[in-house]
Amino acid sequence: MKSDTGKITVTELLKKTDGILPRFEKENNDLVNSLADIKGEINTSADKLIAAVEHGRVKLLSEVESFKVTRVKQLKAMTQGVEQHVTALQSLQQYSDKISVAYPG
Repeated sequence: MKSDTGKITVTELLKKTDGILPRFEKENNDLVNSLADIKGEINTSADKLIAAVEHGRVKLLSEVESFKVTRVKQLKAMTQGVEQHVTALQSLQQYSDKISVAYPG
């Protein structure tokens, strides 16, 4: 309603602004709730990724350890084989030297 002067009254302005504050409050609450849900989804996804990375790390470390054990065993076996071969060659050399002394050329 306009007053006699054609201006909007304070009562009319209050009526027009009556629903604005509750609407702002609802929008604020909705935003806060929505952002909390988004944060929860981000944290859940991050936790799943961290768990997957940790699982992968454990698996890779296990594979590295297994490879190490296998390769160390292989190298030890090859070392023993070469050492036995060297010992046999040294024995052969000593035997050859003895024969050469006993039966020169």
